[in-house]
Amino acid sequence: MTHVDPRLPVTSSQEPAWTAEAEECYRDALQVLLAPGPPVPFVVGGAFAIHRHTGIWRTTKDIDFFLEPDAV
Repeated sequence: MTHVDPRLPVTSSQEPAWTAEAEECYRDALQVLLAPGPPVPFVVGGAFAIHRHTGIWRTTKDIDFFLEPDAV
């Protein structure tokens, strides 16, 4: 799940050590949302969004998805 964006600030934070189960769960959820068929509009929030925008990792035990009401 490592992604390095050279535009992000350098930090001393390190990617959490994901369990295999957590990594599989996050991957499966994203694959369902991105599967072929009618598009499901969503954004990722929480610790993953913080990392994407700041380069800082926070330990988390979940992934936050925000969906439009009509998509639920």
